[in-house]
Amino acid sequence: MSSILIYFIAGLFVALLFLNLFFRIRVIKVYKKLIQKKVEFNSIDIFRSEDKMKEIYQLYPDSVKDIQAFMYNIRLSVGMAIGIVLLITLLGVVLHYQQ
Repeated sequence: MSSILIYFIAGLFVALLFLNLFFRIRVIKVYKKLIQKKVEFNSIDIFRSEDKMKEIYQLYPDSVKDIQAFMYNIRLSVGMAIGIVLLITLLGVVLHYQQ
């Protein structure tokens, strides 16, 4: 049983690596578009609600879809990474107390 958990934890680490690379590529593509259009906003704005983003959307009306795609990819990657790290931690605790 412990060897299965070890392989599963190792697989989750590999999944975390590929998740990082996949979202990094997706985010960088959208980020390049935003830089070319000279769109600027604070990093805290990424986690703001859509209602509070209206002022930024009004400043850059032609880049709304790119801003939304950028924010969605960042939020999704952070959420999935947190989930995988929590799962790795939980399985590590189970493995620790099983032995």
